[in-house]
Amino acid sequence: RNFTLLAEINDSTPPRFNKFWIALVACTLMILLPLFWKERFSLINTAVYASAVMIAIGCISAADASKAVSWDVIITIACAFGFSAALEKTNLATLFGQGISYVAASTQSGFWGVLLATYLATSLLSLIVANNAAALLMFPIGVQAAQDSCPDDQSEQQCLEKQMFILMLGASACFASPYGYQTNLMVMAPGHYTFLDFVRFGGFMQLWQVASDVTFVYFVEKWYINWVVSIGAFVLVAAYRAFGISKCIQSVTRNF
Repeated sequence: RNFTLLAEINDSTPPRFNKFWIALVACTLMILLPLFWKERFSLINTAVYASAVMIAIGCISAADASKAVSWDVIITIACAFGFSAALEKTNLATLFGQGISYVAASTQSGFWGVLLATYLATSLLSLIVANNAAALLMFPIGVQAAQDSCPDDQSEQQCLEKQMFILMLGASACFASPYGYQTNLMVMAPGHYTFLDFVRFGGFMQLWQVASDVTFVYFVEKWYINWVVSIGAFVLVAAYRAFGISKCIQSVTRNF
């Protein structure tokens, strides 16, 4: 009753709320088993088990389960594996990684500059291809850049871990384009959005994510500073939305 139908969905069926708890338990076990018993369960195995249980119980039919497989995404990821391997074997990944390191050294931005350049390249790539493919394509380049520019006060393992976080976050930052993620395309037609709508509303979020993600990863050892800044920013934005900037200023000046 709290939803509005924007457009008719073909072959849709009402939610099966009587199967909710079965699906919840299956999904919870799918995550917790490989988390606490890594030596006995892997995520791929528990995912197959959970899917089989939900099909057997009737949470979803076998036909609906097969239709839910996004073959275009799987093929894109598979092709990205090949392209990523080609980048590595032809030394293009090395050249690109050294290029990122050279730009960071030229601007005297150090390892922070490498993280920023990797994030920007990955996020821009994720605006036009699937985020999985963007991460795979940038993986060998990011590894090479991290190895070439790792500072003396950090181990290579620490630099690689930070670079992996940057690749993960950058590949998921596709807010300014409808083509980077499936859900963006899902709402585009029913909501009558245009490409410029995504740029207008997602562009600022894209810039905010660049600044916050790169800073957080670079200073990950001082995680408490990031938490304080993030909570402070949230409180300021919430206060502004609730009372307006003038009332916030009046309240602060009145207290002091």
